[in-house]
Amino acid sequence: MKTLIIILLTFLGCMSKSTSVGIGQVNSAEQKTQNPKAPKITSTSTTTSSPTTTTTTTTTTTTTTTTMCKNDIEVWLDTNNNGVIEAKDVLKGTIKPFISKKDAEKNYQIDLDLPLKGPKEVNNKTSSVFFHQGSDGLSLSLFHTVEEAKARTHKTLWKIFTYDNDLEDEIILADEEKEFLLKSRNEKTDQTFYYGQWAQARNLDDTRDGSVIGPFKQRDWRIWIYNKLNTEITSTTFFSQASNPVIIDDSEVRGSKISYILQLADQDCKNKVEDGIE
Repeated sequence: MKTLIIILLTFLGCMSKSTSVGIGQVNSAEQKTQNPKAPKITSTSTTTSSPTTTTTTTTTTTTTTTTMCKNDIEVWLDTNNNGVIEAKDVLKGTIKPFISKKDAEKNYQIDLDLPLKGPKEVNNKTSSVFFHQGSDGLSLSLFHTVEEAKARTHKTLWKIFTYDNDLEDEIILADEEKEFLLKSRNEKTDQTFYYGQWAQARNLDDTRDGSVIGPFKQRDWRIWIYNKLNTEITSTTFFSQASNPVIIDDSEVRGSKISYILQLADQDCKNKVEDGIE
């Protein structure tokens, strides 16, 4: 019996070893099949999306108002001799001031026959009027020339009224102080009154008499010149630097007096509108 048990135990031991070996051995084909495959590394492209910035350039158009003021001066024949421009009055033309760096007094050249900047040739028996724009502003110059006076002493009578210049004009120069005077000022009407009676002595070869008034600073100034006619001086010439002079002959009017009105062509100093880009 013992022998049978020993044989049985020996048989079972052999079977156990055989089974253990069978489980532990794996053939090469099975090993290749069972080895886990390495994961394929997929190349991943990471795209970073940047926000798109749109730059908008805005052009702003602005309207610029530029003040354009002309210096053209109108010459009116005052047919009613009242110092006011009315329907019957005649615009004879426009003149421009003579321009220099001198002041009005130096430009007049009192000891010489003609001004530095002004008319270069003057006909006999005429009154010469011109404006000068210099270092002291805008001024009115006038002189009378009579080279062949019939009378021994010739006289010329002018009354000059200035308006709307804030009473800032005055006598800058006079050939002879007693011949040209500032008679009065009226603050209510903004009027200055000048009286000129020029006497020219033929025997002294005194052929030029005149004066200068100014400056005219305001845009709406007005000058009224009243002239009592005589047989010696027969015309008035308004000289211009950039154009032909305006000549008014005394024969254009009836009676013994003639008057003129002078004013800037654009008293309101109109504005010119221009488009600008900023």
